[in-house]
Amino acid sequence: MTADPPILIAIGLLAGVIASLLGLGGGMLMTPFLAGLGLPLPLVVPTSTCAIAGTAAMTGVLNWRQRNGGDLRLAALITLAMVPALEASTWINRWLRGLNPALADGLIGGLFILMMAWSLHAVLRPGKPLAGPDPWPGPGMRLGDGRRCSLARLGLGGSAAGLMGGLLGIGGGRVLVPLFSGPLGLDIKAAIATSSLCILFSSCYSTASFGAKGLVEWPVAAWLLCGSLPGAWLGSLALARVDRERLRRTFAGLSIAAMAAMALAPFGWRRTAMAILIVACAWVGWVALRSVIRPPPAPAGA
Repeated sequence: MTADPPILIAIGLLAGVIASLLGLGGGMLMTPFLAGLGLPLPLVVPTSTCAIAGTAAMTGVLNWRQRNGGDLRLAALITLAMVPALEASTWINRWLRGLNPALADGLIGGLFILMMAWSLHAVLRPGKPLAGPDPWPGPGMRLGDGRRCSLARLGLGGSAAGLMGGLLGIGGGRVLVPLFSGPLGLDIKAAIATSSLCILFSSCYSTASFGAKGLVEWPVAAWLLCGSLPGAWLGSLALARVDRERLRRTFAGLSIAAMAAMALAPFGWRRTAMAILIVACAWVGWVALRSVIRPPPAPAGA
């Protein structure tokens, strides 16, 4: 792979902003760019995951200091359910491709678009907080806002996030943020901060596994981190200041761009799909920068 460090730093910077502001991990930007820059395909996801782990660690610390509302216990429980599902998704993917690669691509592409449509609905029309006892059976746990939620509900949600994230190659954040802000009814900022904690736990697990197998291109990951760590700082500041409705619209806009790119890629329009993602990610970066430079005015009488 021959890529100038400034290019890797720029990719990392934008990925760090996306990871911290929207709780998405940043892999949606790092992975296709590393592949396009010539990194061997078996090393693309492991190297990206390593950079995501470092970025998520920075994001977790910054969100805690900014009091952005991440729920550590909820994140740990969801991750415990995600890890086996991530492993299962690998076997399901291999089985589908063994049957018929073209059919597998079609099913995964259709599932991706359906999942993006659900995430749009869940983020733009968040669920109502659980009132009273959770109707799901079995033991439960208290969420950060004092509500009780069934462990069965949380385990099913975490397993679904791991399975969809592994099958679609999009990381858990695209499933977790809608899950937390939709069915669980968390505030959008708390949903993003908790998603970032889940990504920290799961990406550290994956990085340890990939590193033990010698699949991480450590110099590339280090240059990405040189950009993603400052990007995470910028995104965390923006998350504390950005208006909640603008945050929902930003998440929705990036999801629409991802759906458009996924729909165009099978028809050979890969450059167009990549251009759509670049423009969408640059827009997210602008939203973050503007939120930091021009924070919303304080309420009257504050």
